[in-house]
Amino acid sequence: MVYGLYPRTEKLRRSYNRWERGLMKSQEIAEIVREEKYEFYDLLERSGIDEYTDPLFNWYDILRPIILSMENVKLGPLTRYLETNTFYRMPEFYGIPAINRNLVEFGEMDENPPLPAYHLDKNASIFLPSPYSVFKMSRFMEKISENDFYAALVREYGKIAKTFGVSKVVLFDVFEYGNHNVSYLDPLLDSAKVTLIARGSPSADNFAGLGHRFEYIVADSMNGDMRKFTRGIGAKVVSAHRTKIEDVAAGKRPRDDSVELITHDDYMDFLPREIADIKVEILGKMGDAA
Repeated sequence: MVYGLYPRTEKLRRSYNRWERGLMKSQEIAEIVREEKYEFYDLLERSGIDEYTDPLFNWYDILRPIILSMENVKLGPLTRYLETNTFYRMPEFYGIPAINRNLVEFGEMDENPPLPAYHLDKNASIFLPSPYSVFKMSRFMEKISENDFYAALVREYGKIAKTFGVSKVVLFDVFEYGNHNVSYLDPLLDSAKVTLIARGSPSADNFAGLGHRFEYIVADSMNGDMRKFTRGIGAKVVSAHRTKIEDVAAGKRPRDDSVELITHDDYMDFLPREIADIKVEILGKMGDAA
């Protein structure tokens, strides 16, 4: 599987530079993004990648444009993403979030390239930051119940998947769970096939109370048997933070017969495009070698 923000080509970077300086119309940049996304899908097909999300070439970070399309939220200060050299605009919530824009059609936005939010082919999954990560990456200007916040995001995520006519969703978690329980995701699991990209080593306690199963749970390691909560187990075998190219055999070493999906350990936008393309090809070969 390949998921999340993917590095832009030099052509797309130059086009964004022109667009940001007002030298290119938003309709033009939207068309270039659409063309580049289908070139990306061709790369995945050639590489034998089975599961994937939109490469999100028109997302400035893992929260935009979804957060910008909601009411009761504004963008706050520029904030470092973990211990990396990348940044995001911290959302500031003033109430319960709800989508108030058409994410499917072309539309200009402040502080982000134009909509649509996704350019999906028939097999692509919707990528979304997990409600837990959105909560941890935000600050709240009004008192909002944490449970109410999670429930609202899950409800809106279900609407987004339905709007785009997609049955597969990839939820990406930035932070380890600790004692956090994700049973609030159950309504989304009921309506979609959800792959969870988790950080660290989740345990059964984190999933207690779920009535439905994930399609896949992918984590750095598993703390106990997760089969009760997922149809498939995934492993992170390719690094998105190192330019060193993995050996094809390395994709098999950390695995056993219980692993049905292999992927990378973070979204690939931290890498040069040419390196990311090679790692996608390597990931496909790892799958063939299994």
